[in-house]
Amino acid sequence: MNVIGIDLGGTKLAAAIFDATGKILHKEFAALEKRQGAEVGSLIKQQIRQLIAYADSNSFPISAIGVSVPGIYYAQTGKIWAPNISGWTHCCPSLAPSPKPNRSR
Repeated sequence: MNVIGIDLGGTKLAAAIFDATGKILHKEFAALEKRQGAEVGSLIKQQIRQLIAYADSNSFPISAIGVSVPGIYYAQTGKIWAPNISGWTHCCPSLAPSPKPNRSR
């Protein structure tokens, strides 16, 4: 079981693929470079896509993705408040997790 971990800081985005023991299989960093609001959300999604492509090409099946954001996540709305990232006042609902599948059937 491999996972992707994303850590959003005030100046950079760090991302990695980890195996079940916590060993880093691959890591990448991207500077925020004056990105604001939805641009930061787009950078996160781009980084996730790149890591999934890397994982696929190296036979590292991904079972989960975790994103750490310096702020507050509102589960009811799927929005994030990150005071140290300009433009992230109740931003980015597109980063919200997909609804859980209905397993009652």
